Amino acid sequence: MSAAWVYTMWNAETGEPIYVGCTGNLGQRMRQHERRWWYPQVTWIGAVRFESRDEALEAESVRIHKLRPRVNRQFNPRCTPAWVETENAALFDEYLYGQSTTPRERKSESLRLLRGAA
Repeated sequence: MSAAWVYTMWNAETGEPIYVGCTGNLGQRMRQHERRWWYPQVTWIGAVRFESRDEALEAESVRIHKLRPRVNRQFNPRCTPAWVETENAALFDEYLYGQSTTPRERKSESLRLLRGAA
């Protein structure tokens, strides 16, 4: 198993979480983020190391769901399609999390559904 990092980028002035991510190479991923339009708003970054990528992916999804950072799309209730936010939320959760067995599968399924793939 390979270790991975879960990181949170914050605007410390406003206390707003901007982005939560997961990576095996923290330095390289930070350099990639520096090119994003929202990066100048980042004033503080916190990171936690996990022994396995699966643990890190699970922690990432929980953190995104809890913090609802405005830039994240996956796992973020703020960016969930309107039909999911209403009467179908329980069905969506059952479909998304009930049929997948690993964080990677849940992440993949979430991306597929949020992109509108059949």
